[in-house]
Amino acid sequence: MNLLRHSPRHCQRMPANMCTPNLHMLLCRLFDQETAHGCVARNLELWVERCIQYLKANLKFRITSCPERLFVSDYLMDLTLDKWGRKPEMLSFDDWCPSYKSLPLRGNEEDMDNEGDEDNRQLIGVGKKVQRRRQAAMYEVACSFVRRLRPLGWSEAAINPSCDNLRCYYQADIPGVGSVNSVGYSRARSRISYYVLYSIVTGRGANEREELLVAKVKSFLRLKPTEDQMGAGTLRLAVCDVFRPLQSMKDGSVWVISKAGALLLADFALELSGIAALLVSAEPKRPRAIPGRPTRRYYCTQDEGRVFLITFGNVSKLK
Repeated sequence: MNLLRHSPRHCQRMPANMCTPNLHMLLCRLFDQETAHGCVARNLELWVERCIQYLKANLKFRITSCPERLFVSDYLMDLTLDKWGRKPEMLSFDDWCPSYKSLPLRGNEEDMDNEGDEDNRQLIGVGKKVQRRRQAAMYEVACSFVRRLRPLGWSEAAINPSCDNLRCYYQADIPGVGSVNSVGYSRARSRISYYVLYSIVTGRGANEREELLVAKVKSFLRLKPTEDQMGAGTLRLAVCDVFRPLQSMKDGSVWVISKAGALLLADFALELSGIAALLVSAEPKRPRAIPGRPTRRYYCTQDEGRVFLITFGNVSKLK
């Protein structure tokens, strides 16, 4: 009733274009529709918009070459689980496979980073022992980190040259950033990026400032302290190649690096707390020349050897 009283005043005082179709639908059609069909909250003209939003929500922040297949697979899975849950006679997974719970874990439970740090940053999966051919390199990476930042309770002597207290991981979960993958991760089902935006503090005193660098994550390391290391905590590190961006857009959302000349540090250990955002990479490639056919795709020769990076979730700015 209040809506009926408000509408004439709205039409008298407001321009005609302010009388939206939703207002007309509520006043002129809603009562008749509900009288004939019952509640029509899920049967209005906005059903197309709801379907589009459902599709966009499913594919948002996901990178794939076949978005329609990814959506259909997830949609069919949702329908299957919904129908499965509506049938009380259907057995659960544990009922179908009672022996599944008793199966041994793939790896030792002590190699899993189940607790994470105080800010819930966590390494995903079962830590792998450092391969013998990489032990010298990883030992130097860990020692350089300890020498540089001197974490409480840690020294170079606490790190075993045979890397017994080091474990290698390929994924990390960082609140506010998401799941960060490394180059060693080989189970990706769609295109993923290994680049992250890293925040580092440079300078001292009045000259101290925050600088954003681009890093390519190669692997993750976890250094677990021994019982005689008083006050030492677990170290969670990202082993990266660090690049200095050549340029960035005015709004600071797109970075450009050179694959040849922008590398600052190779195999450099960084704390997980410094990872500020995920980056999506795009590398221009020269179109293949076909004899007798003109090249229609635009290609700028100045972009050769460069990598364009944009913060994850802001992909539209690359278009």
